[in-house]
Amino acid sequence: MIASAKRAHPPRARVLDGPGARYRALGSVAVGISLILLGLHVFGMTPGIGGAAFEQPSVRHPLGTDGRGADLLALIAAAQTTFVLPALIACAVGIVAGVAAGLAAAWYEGRIGALIRFAAVLIGTFPRIVLLVLIAIAFEPSFNGAAVAVGVTFFPNIMGEVRQRVADLKRMEFVTALRAHGIGLWRVIFVHLLRGHLMGHVTRQAFFLMAYVVLIEASFGYLGALRYNWDAFAGDGEPRAEGLGRILAQALSRASIADLGSWWPVAMAGAFLVILLGGLAALGEGVVQGAEEA
Repeated sequence: MIASAKRAHPPRARVLDGPGARYRALGSVAVGISLILLGLHVFGMTPGIGGAAFEQPSVRHPLGTDGRGADLLALIAAAQTTFVLPALIACAVGIVAGVAAGLAAAWYEGRIGALIRFAAVLIGTFPRIVLLVLIAIAFEPSFNGAAVAVGVTFFPNIMGEVRQRVADLKRMEFVTALRAHGIGLWRVIFVHLLRGHLMGHVTRQAFFLMAYVVLIEASFGYLGALRYNWDAFAGDGEPRAEGLGRILAQALSRASIADLGSWWPVAMAGAFLVILLGGLAALGEGVVQGAEEA
């Protein structure tokens, strides 16, 4: 029975092989590009003024310049810093709270489970966009504090999936066999259920949450609801780090139908945002497909 229980644990999905491999490969490329850009910024690439407005791509400016003459590649690289830490904070809050609540609600189906489900329903029924706008105002100018609440608003999604799957798994024969052979409850939950059967689904939710944070930062940044030192330029005349939404807003404010070249910054910033969001979603879907079919 123990042997059959061990065989029930799906092996880890490989990136370029098995079900969902195409999703994982595409997602890995998109996330890899973001990490490379982050590395370029960390190791010295800053969005300084180095050319005329709306220069076309060249050796000096690989993606051209925006309407201020700032290097687009450096701007997009600097934009990675505006959502990486908030995304990690949101994941830490949402995943830890969602997994813990889902496990507790599934294993203790009485009053504890009912209370947890009620809390999740209460959070889920509150208009999310209203909550996020209030949080953005409360935590201005930092998005890191708002990221905590973004993780909380995502908590019902994670809790619901974990609770449903654990509720189904705990009734299976291999769980009964493990308990009959003296395996402790915590080991059954965290090793044989969470790591063995739920890790792919939890990882997918983490990638979806990261994409959600990127989208929220870009949306609020475009509307000007958040600030990251966005006063156009620092005291030394250099543009400060801006989010993708702010880059799009700045580019659109200077775009003109009479000058098609002025739309190049809009296209570059928009394309990177779409690639990043699609890559995170694809990576999450590819991971869970590999875990389910393995």
